[in-house]
Amino acid sequence: MLDMEPSEWPGFLDQQEVPLGLRAILEDLLHAHEEAGSFLGARELFAASLGAVSMPSRIQPGALLADRFKVIRFCARGGMGEVYEAEDLELRMPVAIKAIRPEIADYPGMLTRFKREVHLARQVTHPNVCRIFDIFRHHDPAAGDVLFLTMELLSGQTLAERIHQHGKLPEAEAVTILAQVASALGAAHSAGILHRDLKPGNIVIETGRNGEMRAVITDFGMAWSRDSSALNALTASRQLAFGTPEFMSPEQIEGRELTPASDIYCLGLVAYLTITGVRAFDADSQLFSALRRFTEPPPLPSRARSDLDPGWDRLISRCLERDPARRLASATEFAALLADAENKKHHRPGLARRKSAHVSRRYTNRSKNYTRLVLPIAASVVVLAAFAAFSVQRRRHRHPPAADINVVLADFVNTTGEPAFDRPLNIALAAKLQQTPFLTLMPEQKIRLALRYMSQSDHERLTRKVALQVCQREAGQVVIQGFISNSPTGYIIGLRALQCSSGKLIAVQQVPVEFRDSVLDALDHVAEAIRPNLGESTESIRRYDVPLSEATTPSLEAVTAFAQGTQAWNEQGEAAALPFFLHATEIDPNFAMAYARLGTVYGNMGETRRANEAMQQAFDRRDRVTEWERFYIVSHYYGFVTGQVDKEMETYEKWATAYPHDMAWTINLSVDYALTGQYDKAIELQRRAIRETPGLSPSYGNLAQLFLAIDRPDEARSVLDQARQLNLQDVNIQLDEYELAFYADDKSTMNRLLASAAQFPGVEDALLAQQAATDDRAGLLVAGSNFAAKAASIAARIGATETSANWLAGEALRQAEMGQPDHARRLATLALSTPAAQGTDVQLLTALAFAYFGDAEHAQTLMRQLSAAHPLDTLIQSYWLPILRARIAYSAGHPRQAIAALQGTEAYDLGIFTPGQCMDAAYTRGQALLAEHQPAAAAAAFRLILEHRGLVLNCPTSALAQLGLARSLAQAGDTASARTAYQDLFAFWKDADKSFHLRKLALAEYRAIR
Repeated sequence: MLDMEPSEWPGFLDQQEVPLGLRAILEDLLHAHEEAGSFLGARELFAASLGAVSMPSRIQPGALLADRFKVIRFCARGGMGEVYEAEDLELRMPVAIKAIRPEIADYPGMLTRFKREVHLARQVTHPNVCRIFDIFRHHDPAAGDVLFLTMELLSGQTLAERIHQHGKLPEAEAVTILAQVASALGAAHSAGILHRDLKPGNIVIETGRNGEMRAVITDFGMAWSRDSSALNALTASRQLAFGTPEFMSPEQIEGRELTPASDIYCLGLVAYLTITGVRAFDADSQLFSALRRFTEPPPLPSRARSDLDPGWDRLISRCLERDPARRLASATEFAALLADAENKKHHRPGLARRKSAHVSRRYTNRSKNYTRLVLPIAASVVVLAAFAAFSVQRRRHRHPPAADINVVLADFVNTTGEPAFDRPLNIALAAKLQQTPFLTLMPEQKIRLALRYMSQSDHERLTRKVALQVCQREAGQVVIQGFISNSPTGYIIGLRALQCSSGKLIAVQQVPVEFRDSVLDALDHVAEAIRPNLGESTESIRRYDVPLSEATTPSLEAVTAFAQGTQAWNEQGEAAALPFFLHATEIDPNFAMAYARLGTVYGNMGETRRANEAMQQAFDRRDRVTEWERFYIVSHYYGFVTGQVDKEMETYEKWATAYPHDMAWTINLSVDYALTGQYDKAIELQRRAIRETPGLSPSYGNLAQLFLAIDRPDEARSVLDQARQLNLQDVNIQLDEYELAFYADDKSTMNRLLASAAQFPGVEDALLAQQAATDDRAGLLVAGSNFAAKAASIAARIGATETSANWLAGEALRQAEMGQPDHARRLATLALSTPAAQGTDVQLLTALAFAYFGDAEHAQTLMRQLSAAHPLDTLIQSYWLPILRARIAYSAGHPRQAIAALQGTEAYDLGIFTPGQCMDAAYTRGQALLAEHQPAAAAAAFRLILEHRGLVLNCPTSALAQLGLARSLAQAGDTASARTAYQDLFAFWKDADKSFHLRKLALAEYRAIR
C-alpha cells in the first residue's frame, strides 16, 4: 500500500474487506505516514533536511564556553547536535556538553523543548537517570551563539550498541539492566513525568571497576509531565512524530493521550529486544511493524530464545497488552515480577543492588573550632514527604510497592480521659504505617507550614476537619484518624480512613481491648486491617508488617517518652529531646529506635563517644524494627560508628530504592556528596528536601552552607531569608547567619548574633567558638582563647562534656597553627584530661596540634589510638591520618616525605566534613612544596585555599595561605606580586596582638624584599 497513491487506498481496503475498527486505525497510520513523514523516521528526516552531519566538530578542544566550561574533546554527533567532554571550572568536575546545532536551536519551539528537558530531568533524582544540570548560551562574535546543555558525563555504551555487538544478553545481565531501568522509570512516573521515547539508544550502560553495571536513562527531551496543560494540546493534535517508531505504544502511534502505561509498553519492547536480540513485532517496514501491534497478540520471547525461563513470557506479555488498562500497573511491578522470576530460578531473596560509586559522609562547620553534625534531620518518626496520585487497587509483588497514597495522619480522638493515649498512639501508628512504601505520611513540618498558610496556629490540633483541609491544600489523598474510647469491658480502639477531596468515609476498622497493656497490640491489628481497604495487596502487607511490639516497644510508657522526645526535638532542639529518649531506653532496654534517636541527638551535639555507644545499641537490635527503621539505623551505624562511607552510601541507595520519596535518605545523601565537594548533587538534594518538605529547618541551614562553600553568598542569603519568613529557628541557621556575616565582613551582625546567642538552646557555645576562630585568624589570640574558654565552660555546664573538650582542642590547634606552641600544648593537655579524652574529634584536633609544633611522640600515640579505634573509617584512614603523618614529617624537616604522605588526599580538598574542613591537606602540601623549593606548585596550593573563601571562612589557614602565597612569590622572584600578597596579609592582621610572632616575622620578610 505504501507504493499506492492515497486515492487508491479506499478501494484496496474495500476489496480486502478490512473490519471497520482496524480500517480506521490503518487509515490513520497511512495518512500519518503521508503527512510530512510523521512518526516514520521523523527525527531522521528532520535531521537530513538540515544538511549533512559529517562535518568537522564545531567546537575545538580547549575552547572556553560561557566563561566556565573548558572543552576537553569531541565525543559524538547526532541529528540534534554534538556532544563534548568538558570540565566545569567553577565546580571542578567533568561534565558532558550537548551543543545544539544552530539551525536547530533557531528552529521555532526548539528552545522551549530544551528548557523543558532541563526542567523535567531535574524533577527526577535517581541514580539510574542521567542528571542534566542546566542550559547555557555562549556568545561567540565570530561563530555565533552556541546553545548547549550541561549534563552528567557518562562513560559506556548504549544498550542498543551492546545488543548490536553481542546480540541477546545473558539473563543475569538483562535482569540487572532492566531492573535499574524499571526503577528509574518508576521514579519518573512518581514525579508525574512520562518519558515517551524509552528505547535501547536512550539507555547507557556504565561498567564500574568491580564489574558492576549501571544502566542510565537519558534524553528527557521527549518526556512530558502528566500534569502539563500542554500535554492535552499535544496529544489532541496529529503530531505523531514524538518518539521512535520501533518503540512506540499503540496509543502513542494513534496520537491518543498517554499515561505511564505507554512507557510500560516501551519497557516491554526494550526487554524483549534485550533478552532475545530481535525486535518484537518485527516487519519489513515501520508501518507494518506498527500495524502488527494492533492486530496480533504480544509475541512470546521464549519462541525467539528457547532457553528462556517461562517467567519472561509472562512479564513481557503483561507489558505488551494492547489495552493500557491490562498492562502492568507500574514500572515497580515490572521490577517485582523480574525479581520473583529470578528468585524462583536461583532461590535467592532478590536482585542484587548496585553499590553507589559516590563517597561521602556528613557536613560539619568548616572551621576547626567545633563539630557540627547535620545528619538525620527526620526528628519525627513520621516518614518524610512523597507525592503520587491516589489510584485504584493494584496487585503488588515482592518488590517494594511505589508510594501510591499520600496520607495526613490526624490526631487521635481520645475520649478515655487518659493523656497517655494522645500523641503516643499517633507516634506508634506512624511507625506502623511508615513501614510500607505503599503509604506516604505527610511530614509534620509540611503540615505545620500548611496550618500557617491557613492562618492557624502551628500547634493547632489536627481534628478531622482541620486534617481534611490540610490534606486538600497539600494535594493529599487520604486522612487516617485513630480513635479510642472506654467500653464496659475496657476500651474500643479503631481507625477510619477518609477521602480528602470529598471527606467521604473509605473504611473503618475497630476492635475491643480488655486491658490497657493490650492497646498497642490492638492498634497494630486495626492498622494492618485497614491497609487492604486502601488498595494495598496481601503480598505487600505480608512483607511490610512487623508487629509494633517488635518494631517499637510493647511499653506504652516507653512510647510516651519517645513521643515527648520527638516533640521536644521538633520544637526546641536536641538538648531538650535528650532526656526523653534516654528515659525511653531506660523503660525498655530493647527499644531500638529510641537508641537510634538518642545516638543521633548525641551526634548532632558533638558527643561522638556517646553517639557511637547509642548507635551500637540500636544496631545490635536492628532485627527488631521495620525495614524503614532498619535503613535508618544501619546507615547511621556506618556513619557514626564505623565510618565506612561505601557501606553508608550503599545503604542510602537501597533506602532510596525501597522508599524513593523519603526525605531522610535524601538529606543524608546530600551530606555525603558534600564530603568530596560534589556540590551540584548535594545542592539538588537539599533543594528537593525543601521543595517536598517546606519548613524542614535543617535543610535551609544545610543549603545555605553549601551555597556559601562555593562562594554564592547571594543564594545563601536568599535561603536564610526564606527560613526567616517561615519563622524557622535552628542551630545551623544561626551559625550560617554568622558565617554569612563573616563572609561579608559585617561585624555588626556578628556582634548582634553573639549578643542574642543565649536565646537559642545549643547555639551560645557554638557561636562563641566561632568568634574564637574569627579572633584567632585576625591574630587576636588572647581574645580568641578567652572566647574558646567561655564556649567550653557553657558546654560543660549543660553536660556536653565532649563538645566542651572539642572547643578546647580546636583552640589548641589554632594556637599551634598561629605559632603559639606553649599555649597550644597547655590547651591540648587540658582537653585530653577531660572525661571526653577518648572522643574522636578531641583526639584528632589535639594530635594535629602536637604535630604542628613538632611533638611527634604525643601525635603518634594519638594516631595509633585513632587507627586502632577506627580501622574502617574512610575519612580517618584516607584523610586525617595522612595529614598527621605529613605534619609530623614536615615539622621534622622532611618535606618530601610530607608530600608523599598526602598523595590521595586531593579528593577531599573541597569537601565538608568533621571535625571541620579548613583545607588542611592543601595547606600542608603548599608548605612542603615551598620547603622543596617548588614555588609555582606551592603557590597553586595556597591559591586553591584563597579561591574558596566560603569554604575556609574563619579558619587560620585562610590567613596562613596568604602568607604562604607571599613567600612562594618571593621565592619565585616575583617581588612585586609578593609585596602585594604581604600587604593583603597585613590587612588581615592589622589589629593583631602586639606579641603576635607570625606578624612580626612576616613584616621582616616583607621589608627584606622591598
